[in-house]
Amino acid sequence: MLSSAGKGFTVAKTTTGIYTVTLGRTGKLDRYNFLMGCGLTKLEATASVLMPMLQSEAVNSATPTIVIKTAAPATGVAADTSVAMSIFFSFHLQNHSGS
Repeated sequence: MLSSAGKGFTVAKTTTGIYTVTLGRTGKLDRYNFLMGCGLTKLEATASVLMPMLQSEAVNSATPTIVIKTAAPATGVAADTSVAMSIFFSFHLQNHSGS
């Protein structure tokens, strides 16, 4: 099942080829110092040259966000894919307590 939301996050298409992941902040435990790493991969029915890439992050802000773009690696210019593509992500975050 594909989704634009999950436990503790939502995803919205912001503009052409740009997707913003907003992390939930339901309590004082849901605070992050920084993004330690991320994994992005794609699943598509037909091959395309576009790859998911980390564009920016602001996990230490009042509304923690991570921005992913789909772009051709050669140019880095964000573009919408012409084929059905699912993007899978994982984020390794340092929480506010330092662990």
